[in-house]
Amino acid sequence: MRIAQLAPPYLPCPPRGYGGVERVIAELADALVDQGHEVTLFAHPSSQTRAHLTSTRLTDRDSFDWQREVVHVSESLRKMGGFDIVHNHTTAALPFRHFAPLPMVTTVHGTTGWEVIRPVYEHARDAAFVSISDSQRRFGVTDLNWVDTVYNGIDIRRFTLDPDRIGQRDYLLHMATLSERKGTADAVRVALATGRRLIIAGRVDPTDRPFYDSYVAPYVDGDQIRMIGEVDGPEKVKLIQGAAAMVLPIHWDEPFGLVMAEAMACGVPVLVLDRGSARELVADGSTGFVRATVDELAEVVPDLAGIDPYACRNRVVDRFSQDAMVDGYLAVYQKVAGI
Repeated sequence: MRIAQLAPPYLPCPPRGYGGVERVIAELADALVDQGHEVTLFAHPSSQTRAHLTSTRLTDRDSFDWQREVVHVSESLRKMGGFDIVHNHTTAALPFRHFAPLPMVTTVHGTTGWEVIRPVYEHARDAAFVSISDSQRRFGVTDLNWVDTVYNGIDIRRFTLDPDRIGQRDYLLHMATLSERKGTADAVRVALATGRRLIIAGRVDPTDRPFYDSYVAPYVDGDQIRMIGEVDGPEKVKLIQGAAAMVLPIHWDEPFGLVMAEAMACGVPVLVLDRGSARELVADGSTGFVRATVDELAEVVPDLAGIDPYACRNRVVDRFSQDAMVDGYLAVYQKVAGI
């Protein structure tokens, strides 16, 4: 198939640090190329891909900027022709879909309920949409034309289980954009309540700086609570492999937490609040614990030793691998394009 992948313009695919959407798009594009498909990626000019890269050169800005996304989408669609399917990963392309003479399917990577973009989804209810979890369909604009659910997939060759480290895993790990909705302060609460060390890895966006300075920074002592900033590549994998658990007391209905899959692929259980897609990713009691409150998460920390690391990895291999994601999207492409 000839496939166009239309990514947001804000970060490279894959990103240099945090950026779950761009990482998923990059791995999907490369995997499709590896299977022999002809793929063009419309994305940030610094993207690294085995697909053909086409970019709109705009001033770098890694935060949401509606005007920038509209220009990127408009220029990208103008260059599209001869594709069997356009796989859209943006919001801004939806109002233009009737002007692009190609079949288009849109993956909703975030929420449709944010007031800035909600009217776009309400206007485009009849477009072809893919959800990244079943729970995602319950929030925001719920009556979209959902074609299928395709879980995000990770490269299980990159995120691996190291048997030699299983008996040495002694710290808790919180890896996210450090914010209230990601539960960073509550991850600290879990560590303090249990006396366990916590490593915090991630970036602090400018809008989240007041929260971080008030509710997280006072507890960062470099000993029990350590903040190391963003990590990526082999350093990120090694950090996950050494953790006793990934702690994610999320405070929003996250449609798919990629870091949960990354942790489980490394044999690391997940401690997560029961929000969004948590129960679709984590098998409670088998690959981690899903609980209603932060206190309940702290209570099960002693039970982490009973979680089988291989059960964690097998769940990802079966459900959240790159191969599973590619198979799911190829089935969607054939359905939407009528091939």
